[in-house]
Amino acid sequence: KNMIEKMMIITGASDEKRAHITGIYFEIIHNDDKNIVRMVSTDGNRLSKIDCVYEKDIELPQAPGIIIPKKGINEAVKFLEPVGMVQLGIKNNNFIIKKDTEIIIIRLLEGDFPEYADIIKKGASHALHIDRNMFLMMLKRMSILSSDNYKGVIFNFKDDRLFIKTTNPDIGESKEDMDIDFKGEPIEVAFNPRYFIDTLSVIDSEKVIINIIDEEKPCLIEGENDDTYISVMMPMRI
Repeated sequence: KNMIEKMMIITGASDEKRAHITGIYFEIIHNDDKNIVRMVSTDGNRLSKIDCVYEKDIELPQAPGIIIPKKGINEAVKFLEPVGMVQLGIKNNNFIIKKDTEIIIIRLLEGDFPEYADIIKKGASHALHIDRNMFLMMLKRMSILSSDNYKGVIFNFKDDRLFIKTTNPDIGESKEDMDIDFKGEPIEVAFNPRYFIDTLSVIDSEKVIINIIDEEKPCLIEGENDDTYISVMMPMRI
């Protein structure tokens, strides 16, 4: 249930028809030392990935990745408890969830999910450790000025400070800043604050790590003590 809820912060447009936007990618990864159940969700502007890691001695089936419709999986959340065991299965192009005597059957989507492995690689980035709640409250205050025409917030990373500014000609301007551990050339980049707010709201760690490279590359966010969940945001044009 926790995995699904973190994926459902990305919904996509209501008229979207592409399978990788309207669905959640589900796959089982077999490594030498562990097995991973992974879900990935995207809307084209951001992407989230969450893993549930199992020891190697727990057998998980070999199966290709599938795309489960978000609408169907959202209904399944109401059926699941925060803790407890469920059985998952795939049969005849259906995703099956079984709990006790109850069964949910969800028809899978046809189509290809984009290659995402390179997107979630951190690379040679600045890794900034920031208080999650402080950052979240700051962005919520900034988002008050957001509208359909003015969605962007400008982030300026410079000299151990993060300066955030948003402007809406119809309402006004807002500026805030906070201490960070940032060295190197300044970076000025714009993001949709809603993407950050959604992500920060589902991360459990007290501190988050913001991995940022430059003005053009995606920004990665993860919990300081939890690397199983990663969210990636594309910057906006300033």
